[in-house]
Amino acid sequence: MGPEHTSNDRKGQGSATWVDNAWMQGALNALRDAFDVDSELKAQMIEFLFESGFWDKEKLDYDSAVTKFNGNLNPGKPTRFTNAEIWALTKQFERYSYLYAMLDDMGFERPRRKSSQARIQDLLEQIVEANQAHERITHRCLSELSKIDTTGRVMRIHASIRDKSAQFSMPREEAEGDFTGMQF
Repeated sequence: MGPEHTSNDRKGQGSATWVDNAWMQGALNALRDAFDVDSELKAQMIEFLFESGFWDKEKLDYDSAVTKFNGNLNPGKPTRFTNAEIWALTKQFERYSYLYAMLDDMGFERPRRKSSQARIQDLLEQIVEANQAHERITHRCLSELSKIDTTGRVMRIHASIRDKSAQFSMPREEAEGDFTGMQF
């Protein structure tokens, strides 16, 4: 913390005078605007929550899921949507009013949707970055292994497999052996 900050001027400390009943009601209204939907869309949202693993069909039948969903929109009930559920529902069903209400409340302009070409470019760049990170990690690990491996066995194995695709089964003669002392 630099000299320009004092303990009394940092955001997030002390009493938040703006958190009052009116603000809470606005937040609830925004949540309801996004997710208090007709029965058909609600059924799709609930099915998505099941299929995506947010909710467990073995622990929650459909009628209970409807009750839970409705309860998540009622401040008098103990259940609440998780942040991940809100995010996933917002993305899957393009229900952005809750997100927009948060942005408006915090003084941000509403975002514009990226073009498909811009999204493709962003995703391709992420793949390149991930591959570069993978290469750095692999190089570091191989370097460390070469320092430890006095026989050179690890480096020979790496050289023999680096240009081959992954093998997920062992040759028959290796598969029949004792696995307790398995070496790689």
